[in-house]
Amino acid sequence: NRGFYLRSGENWAFTFPGRTHSVASARPKLLIMSTGGTTSIDCTCNAMWAPSTFKTTDSRDTFSVAKDAQFAAVQFDISKITGPIQSAVLSLTCLSLKNPGVLEVFELNPPAFRNGGGALQIRPGLANAFSFDGVIGTNSTVLFAADFCDSSRNR
Repeated sequence: NRGFYLRSGENWAFTFPGRTHSVASARPKLLIMSTGGTTSIDCTCNAMWAPSTFKTTDSRDTFSVAKDAQFAAVQFDISKITGPIQSAVLSLTCLSLKNPGVLEVFELNPPAFRNGGGALQIRPGLANAFSFDGVIGTNSTVLFAADFCDSSRNR
């Protein structure tokens, strides 16, 4: 349940709707066929980044993938799937594409974060008390907090 890493060898960008796009039917979906039946799963997380910048881009509505410039990841919660998975189909709607090209899709392999090498009991941090870190800046022990998804702020 790691997700998919998207990259392209093309110089032009593929642009896709993200998990909050206004057209729900265009959002990324994963169709899972298992012994328990067929299930369509909505995207729970999508992110886009460019390795050449320190600036963030809010990619919840749309995200792009282009050669050496923009990479993306999409994830789906498959925890409720019952039975062994027989096949899966990733569905992405391309909103814009300058020329035909190839989108490369790989298994996302994010690092596993362990507290004490996995042998110690997990100790939740300060952010655990704040859903999606929403108002973490209101805590008296926090010196600075910023929402990196808020593209209206300038650095």
